[in-house]
Amino acid sequence: MFDVPEADLLGVMAAVKHVVDLYRERLGIENLQIVSSSGAEAQQDVFHLHVHIVPRHDGDGQDVQWTTHPEMRDQFDAMLDRLRA
Repeated sequence: MFDVPEADLLGVMAAVKHVVDLYRERLGIENLQIVSSSGAEAQQDVFHLHVHIVPRHDGDGQDVQWTTHPEMRDQFDAMLDRLRA
């Protein structure tokens, strides 16, 4: 993600949109997740840009749970300031 030129990323996302539209129109899939990881610590194990389009339905056994980090809450304002700089 960090290395892909913006124009290429726009093309990739246009292709993702095309595929998800096909999922909906031809397969009736109404729920999905789009996942892309960058870096080993982000659980990337294929080190090139790729996107997973994961159809979802109730009871599918997929349970992505994000761990919040309340200990970082007092750092949020400083991080936002750094992003604005």
